[in-house]
Parts: sequence; structure tokens; C-alpha cells
Amino acid sequence: MRNRNVEVSRRDLVRFVAGGLLAIPLLAACGGSAATSGAATSAGSPASTTASGTAANSAASSADTGSSAGVATKPAGKGASLQWMVWGDDWSNKVEKEATSVWAQANPGSSVEVLNKGGDHFQTLLTMLAGGTPPDASIVDGYNEPEIITRGTIVELSPYAQKTGIDKADYDANQWNENSCGGKLYSFPNMRCYNVVMYYNKDLFQKAGVAFPTPSWTWDDFVTACQKLTVTQGGQRVQWGTLRTGYWWPFVWMNGGEMYANDQLTQVAVDQPAATESLQWLADLVYKNHVAPTAAEAKAAGGGNLFFTGKSATEFQWGTDIANVRRAPETVTFDWDIAPVPSGKNGSITVFKGNGAMLFKGGKQIDQAWDLLRTLGSEGSQQVYASYVRQIPMLKKVAQSDSFLKSGKKPAHMEYLVNPPKSRNLQLIAEWNRMEKEGWGPGLSKLWAGQTTAQEAMTQQKQAMDTIMAGHKSACAGL
Repeated sequence: MRNRNVEVSRRDLVRFVAGGLLAIPLLAACGGSAATSGAATSAGSPASTTASGTAANSAASSADTGSSAGVATKPAGKGASLQWMVWGDDWSNKVEKEATSVWAQANPGSSVEVLNKGGDHFQTLLTMLAGGTPPDASIVDGYNEPEIITRGTIVELSPYAQKTGIDKADYDANQWNENSCGGKLYSFPNMRCYNVVMYYNKDLFQKAGVAFPTPSWTWDDFVTACQKLTVTQGGQRVQWGTLRTGYWWPFVWMNGGEMYANDQLTQVAVDQPAATESLQWLADLVYKNHVAPTAAEAKAAGGGNLFFTGKSATEFQWGTDIANVRRAPETVTFDWDIAPVPSGKNGSITVFKGNGAMLFKGGKQIDQAWDLLRTLGSEGSQQVYASYVRQIPMLKKVAQSDSFLKSGKKPAHMEYLVNPPKSRNLQLIAEWNRMEKEGWGPGLSKLWAGQTTAQEAMTQQKQAMDTIMAGHKSACAGL
């Protein structure tokens, strides 16, 4: 279902767009239950290209401005050699080198090694921590943050943020909230983070005579449009209105449901009617309304990302696909844009997820490493990430800038990625991986395969989910 910390080459991106054999895993920016076309994953991992490399150069001059938005007030790392542990491909490493160069240029004689060991990033990090050789700083996938916090191995960043003048008001609320727990800051800045939006093929909409999506679209409007956008030839569907998404969480919220039954997140609520109705609605896109392909249909259509091969008119995806296309724009031959997620009973609600930058107990250069993280949250480094659409910048002045929202590049409505009608943080818990493997995950797999109903699936998994949650550990207790 997931392969979070893997990215691919430009050649593989071309294969993915061309409908090759690859089912590209999600950029770990926002990995998780992948958006799918039947059982195949729907695009995510950025591949290559070179965005302009001028951001770091222009940004370096801002590294000593002393603003409260996370910029170093004075060089603090002279002579330091830091490790910044990440996952990704060559393109991703290039972005990180450019972003960290802002700090290195502000601290002559210092350097940052972008450490990418490949393989399973989180397990490698845990091995390093167990061996007493932690990196100076590392990105930790948001799905794994609660678990690593409960281990008691990370450094609380609240005192550092307070001492160096980090102002919460300068940063996006969702990103700050995901970095925090119980009023304590445990990671900073937020990395590779996005909201889920609806991508749509403008050419297919125009060909079918369907009006482009608007922020007022409802679930019913969406289904009606998808029916008109689904094409059958010779008794076989060859084009679909959408792809069944694995990002089910906001659909539960939009239908008035919740993932958990209480604010302590100690009991699940996905077996309740409001939740199962929304899950069934997603499955019905495939098996009742026939506007999304089954796994077999997706395979017959060539696999890969059917949206970017022009065989699906819409998809629900993180902002990763924006970065994907900008890296290889020649591979997408049609006009496209993004829109908010269609509204359910509770309006349009999307989901936000990112990944934390963390420091670890036992680190030998904590002060210098914090100064690096602070700089990555500064205007200079945030401009670098923005230039590649590597994430929604955490610093509001960069995220809301014309250079990011109105760059002249697709999508035209970038504001829907940054400023959706409503966005909620994904409610991650230390037991998340177990829930996907043993809790709600097996039930959802059967539902997405058309083997059961949503109510039956969640009822059958209720005991397993309750057993997992009985041992729930609050991430806040780990600080």
C-alpha cells in the first residue's frame, strides 16, 4: 500500500507518464495510502529536471537579517561540518544541497553533507540512533514522527525556538501544528508538505462539454461530471472520470465523520455510519457508478498514472504531481489545472501532511544543527524549496508570494493548493503503521477490491483496531 521514501529518475517519470509498467510511489512528502487507479498507485515521486538555481544565491544574502522568521541572527556554525539526513533521488538531493547552502554561505568555513543512505530511511535512522551515531539532523516522515517521539530520542526544540526568536505567527498554522504536540515543538521546519487537491484535464472537460470544476462543486456534481467524462468503446471503458483515491480521510471528515472517537485519539470511529458512508461512496466510484477503473481495467489501460496519460479526467493527489510535471513538462501534452476537493455535507475539506526536521539526543553539535534547521525555515531556504515546488513553504510570506502563487507556470490556480477552503492535519498516531497493516488497512484493501462493503469491512476490523488502540502511546508523552 505504501512505499514512502522512494523517488525515481527522470527516465522512470517518462515511463510513468507514458503509461509504462511503473506504479510510481508517492513522494515521501506526503506518502501514505496512495491515490490509486484501481490497485495501482497514482503518481507521486518527483523525478528530475533542473529548476533555476538562483534561489539559493539570492537567498544567501538574507541569512543574516535577524528576522523572527527563523533566519540566523549571527553566524553560529563557523567551522562546523553537519550531516543533514534525507531520502530521495538525485534531483531531491540537489534541492537539499541548494537549500542548505544558504546556511553554509552564512557560516564561512562550515559545510553541510546531504546524507542519503537509500533504502528504508526510517529504519536506517533507528539503527543509527541505537548505535549512538545519530545524524546531526534528519527529515522524519510524518507517519513515523509519533513513533520516534514515543521512543524519547529526539530533542525538544521549544527552548531553541524561544531563544532565537522564532515567531509562530510567521508560519502556516497546519504546518506548525504538525510540528507540535502538547504545546511543545518537536520538529522544525515542516518539510515536503502539501494539501490534497483535485487535478483535472481541461482538454477532456472541454471535449465532453463539461464545465471546469469550481469551489462550489459537491460530491453529486463531481459524480455527474465524471459520468459524462467516462468513455466506453466496443463495450469496454477506455477513459474514466476519475481515479479511486486512497486518501480517504478528508472524505470521512466532509461527511461528518471522524477517524477517532475522542480528542485523545484512543478509540477509532471509522466503523461509525458517517465514516463508512464516505468510504462506500469512494468504492462506489468504481463498482457502482463505474467512473473510476478497477485494478484490472487500470492494468489493461497501461497502468502508471492514468491521469497524466490522458485516460482519467481527474485525480486527487498531493502537490507532488505539480513538482513532477514541472520537472518534465514535455511529458504532459494536455492542458490541466487544479481545484478544491468537492464538498460533502460539511463542505470542502482537504488533508494536510508533511514531514518533520528533527534533532536527536546524543548529537554532538546540537546548537549548530538547530541553527541549520532555523535557516531552513528562513526566507532564503524557503525560497529555494518554493522554486522547485518541493513543498508548500512553511513561511507564510513565501507561500503567499506572487512568485509562488502566480509564477506563470501550471497550474493556473496554485492558490487552491496553498489556500484551500478548509484543511485539516492528518491525525497521526504512534500506532499508525500497525493500523494500516492490521487495523483498518486489511478492511480497506477488501473494500477497494470490491470484495465487501465499507460497513462490513470496518465492523470486521473493529476488534483488531480496538486491540491496537488499547496500547496507544501519546506522542506528547515522549518529549
